Amino acid sequence: MGGKGRGQEALVGSRGTGRPAAYQLTPSRAYRKFQALCEAALNDTSLCEAVRYGNRLWVVPVQKTKELAKRKGSFGTFYEYGIKELEELIPAVNKKIQTMTCYGYDIQKLRRFVRDSRLRGIDRIVPLGQAMTFEPTWDGMDLIERLSREIS
Repeated sequence: MGGKGRGQEALVGSRGTGRPAAYQLTPSRAYRKFQALCEAALNDTSLCEAVRYGNRLWVVPVQKTKELAKRKGSFGTFYEYGIKELEELIPAVNKKIQTMTCYGYDIQKLRRFVRDSRLRGIDRIVPLGQAMTFEPTWDGMDLIERLSREIS
């Protein structure tokens, strides 16, 4: 919330060290990233011009929150929409959105908002850069139980 780009400095550097992240953008990934952005631009004229921070990080502003649910960034492409009030998130959330990342905002306040608003889909809220960190409970499921079997 607030201004656009608040989390960009966190994405450009590796967890505050100022060094580039260890992620390797191979030529194949770079091509697929560019191809996906071109297809998105051709299919949706409401997308704004992508802001590039080198080849690793591209940020694409969208004009409506409901457009966020349609977008899936990959290989360092992120879609963003700046909001002033948490209620503006409601049209963007659906059951396909499992994890919400945030930067510069109180996670507990976001959790209360999601719970109190009865938003379908968001099962966990984590700091930026932690979306792929596995825990025993992942997206509302007990992984140990789901990925194990009992032999009698």
